[in-house]
Amino acid sequence: MVTRTSQPHTSREKTASQSSSKSLASVEDGSQRSNLRAVHVPPTRRRSIAVIAAILALVCVTALALGLGLGLGLKHKHKSQSNVDSSTSNLVPGATASDLPFISREHLADPSQLTLDPTWNRFAPPQDRVYNWTLTQVLSNPAGVTKQMRLVNNLYPGPKIEANIGDRIIVHVENKMPVPTSIHWHGQYQRGSNEMDGSAGITECGIAPGTSFTYNWTVQQSGTYWWHSHYAPTYADGIFGPLILHGEDEKFRIINPDNATTTIPSNGTTVRANYDQDLIFVVNDAYQADSFSVAAFARSKSGPPGGDQGDEPVPDYGLINGLGFSNCALAPNGTSCISDDLTRKTAYNFTVPARKRVRMRFINAGSLASFRISIDGHSMTLIEADSTEVEPIVVQCFNIMVAQRYSVIVETDQPVGAYAVRAEVLDDMFAYDNPFLVMDQYAIMRYEGVSASTPPTSNAGNSTLVNVTESLSTSQLVPITRIDAPASNMTTKLVVNFGLDAFSQWHAFFNQTTFTSEMAPQASLMKAYTFEATRHALNTNSSVGAYYNDPDEMIVTNSEVVVMDVIVNNLDEGEHPFHLHGFTPFLIGAGAGNFQGPSNFSDTRINPMRRDVFSVPPFSWIAFRFVADNPGIWPFHCHLMPHMAIGLLMQFQILPDQIPLLAITDPFYSQCSAVNNWVQQNQKLLTSTGDPNDM
Repeated sequence: MVTRTSQPHTSREKTASQSSSKSLASVEDGSQRSNLRAVHVPPTRRRSIAVIAAILALVCVTALALGLGLGLGLKHKHKSQSNVDSSTSNLVPGATASDLPFISREHLADPSQLTLDPTWNRFAPPQDRVYNWTLTQVLSNPAGVTKQMRLVNNLYPGPKIEANIGDRIIVHVENKMPVPTSIHWHGQYQRGSNEMDGSAGITECGIAPGTSFTYNWTVQQSGTYWWHSHYAPTYADGIFGPLILHGEDEKFRIINPDNATTTIPSNGTTVRANYDQDLIFVVNDAYQADSFSVAAFARSKSGPPGGDQGDEPVPDYGLINGLGFSNCALAPNGTSCISDDLTRKTAYNFTVPARKRVRMRFINAGSLASFRISIDGHSMTLIEADSTEVEPIVVQCFNIMVAQRYSVIVETDQPVGAYAVRAEVLDDMFAYDNPFLVMDQYAIMRYEGVSASTPPTSNAGNSTLVNVTESLSTSQLVPITRIDAPASNMTTKLVVNFGLDAFSQWHAFFNQTTFTSEMAPQASLMKAYTFEATRHALNTNSSVGAYYNDPDEMIVTNSEVVVMDVIVNNLDEGEHPFHLHGFTPFLIGAGAGNFQGPSNFSDTRINPMRRDVFSVPPFSWIAFRFVADNPGIWPFHCHLMPHMAIGLLMQFQILPDQIPLLAITDPFYSQCSAVNNWVQQNQKLLTSTGDPNDM
C-alpha cells in the first residue's frame, strides 16, 4: 500500500510545510474540525461561492476538460467543437476511441438479466453455478451521448447472478481491457474465503490486462446484493451487476402453487408475503469522462472543472437499468445526442400484469449521488434493506444512497395505463451545478395490453412523501428476524476528515491516514499470509482499542474473537455511505456532533437494524457493532467513488493467526507480478491530479 500519513491541513491555502502536527487526540475531540475543510454555503448542499477560484480552476483545466467531452460537470457556456464520440482522456492507456467497438444504447440492457426466474427452487440441492465473463472497453451512449465504457459481456448493467445458499459460484474472468480489474461480491461474508473478496490491494492485486482469473466461493446468505469492480475507480465505467441470493428461510418470496397464500406475522398482525413478479432496477449516476480522470480531479490541486479543490466531480447522467437522458441543448457542437420525447422510446420499458403484486429490487450502483425512488400513482411496501428483511412499511418514495439496496412490493391496482418509475438524482453532495445533468430520470411501467407508444401518465406528486433515509434506519426499519446484539468488549474510534497531504493533493483521512492501494507491490492479505509484514505490538492501552498503525496502512487488529463497537466521527460537511466487508453489522447508535461517550448502547441491543451500507450525516457520528470472528483482512470504506479514490478506506485484520489457513495459491502471486508490471508503466494514470502541469 501507499498510505500518506501527512496531517490534513487546517486550511486549503496552507502548504505542506506550514501544517502543524497534532496528536490523534486533538483530532478526535473535534477541536480542529471547523478548519479541516472549507465549508460551502449552505453547508449541507456543498455549494461553492468562491467564484474567482472557480474561474481560475476553469482556466487551468479547460483544455483537458474539452478533451474529456462533457467535462465532469463543466458548464457549457462555450460548447466544444470536438466530437464526444472520439474524445477520451489522454490519461487512459490502450486503444483510441476510433478503435473501440460501438454498442448502441438499446442493446446495453438485457431484460432477461433484470428479471428473476419465477420458477426458481430455493430448496434445490447445492450446485455449481458457472459464469464466463469477458471484460472489454467499448463506446456506447447510455444517456444519449457517446462515451467510453468498460463492460462485462457487453452488458450494462452487467450479468445477473442468481443462486441459493450452499451453491458454489464459479466466475471465470477474462480481462481484455487496457487496465486492471477485480470483482468484489458486495455484502458477502466469504467466511473461509477472504481471498475471494475481490478487493484490489487488500485481498488480491487485481487482474492485469490480457490475463484471466477465476473466482470460486460458496453462497452463505440470502438477499439482494450486487457485484462490482474494486480496482481503483473503474466500477464507475460500468463494471457492476446484480447478485440475488435465495435461502429456505426467506420470508418474502415469489408465488408458486405451494405457497400462494403465505402470510407472515408483522407488528401484531399478518401480512401477505408472496408476490407474482420479481424485477431488478439498477440506478446509477455516471460521468462522461473516464473514471481515472474523475479520480484525478477529485484529488486535484485545482479541483474539478466548475468547482474548487476538494469538490467532488459532479456526474453528467442519471440512469435506470443502463438508460437515461441528457440535456441535449448543452451538448458540444457536432455531437449527436438523443433527446427526450413523450414516449421515452429508449427509456427502460417493462410490462406488469394488472391486479398483481410485483417485487422491485432497487440497487444504487452509482458513484456519488443518492436517488429518490417513486412510482407515479402507486404506493410501495418496503420489505428489505441491504439484504435484511424488515417489517413492511408503506411509503410513497424513499431515498437510496450509493451501494444501498431496497426491495418494495407494488400492487398493480391502478387503472390500466403507463406509469413512470422515477429515480430523481439528489444533489446534496454536489458542490456546483451541472446543467447537462437531467435530474428527473424514469423508466416506464406499462400494464399488460397497453401500447408501447403510450406515454406515461404525468402524476409525479401523488401523495405525502415518506422518505426512508438513513435517519430512519434505527427507528422505522425493524428486522423481521430478531437477532439481539451481544454486549461489546472492544471499542474503536474512527475520525473522518479531508485535507491536503504532504504533496498538496486533496485526500480523505481515517485517523490521519489516507489509503491508496493501486501502487501496492503486494496485497495486505498476502503480506499477512506469508508473514512478510513487520509485526507491530498491539496498543491495548489506547482509548481506541487494540489497533496498530503500520507506516504504510491503518489496520485495526483483533487476535481473538471480540464484539467490537466502532464509533465513526464524521468531521466533514458531507454525508458518507460506509460499507464494511465480510460482516453485516448492527447499527446501535447515532447522533449529531462529535461522539462524547462513553456509552454501552444497552438500549439499542434488542433487534437493532442490520445492514452493510449505512450513512453518517454531516458533522455527526454513528456507532455499529459486529462480532469480529471472520478470519481475514476486511476493508471498511466510504462507498462514494471520489472518496474511495482519495483514500477514505481502512482495514480490519481479524484473527491473523488463522489467515495462513486460507487458500492463497500461485494464481494470486502471478496476479501481483502482472499488475505490478502494469503499474510501473502507468504510474501517471494512478497518481495524476488532472492539473495541466501534471499531465
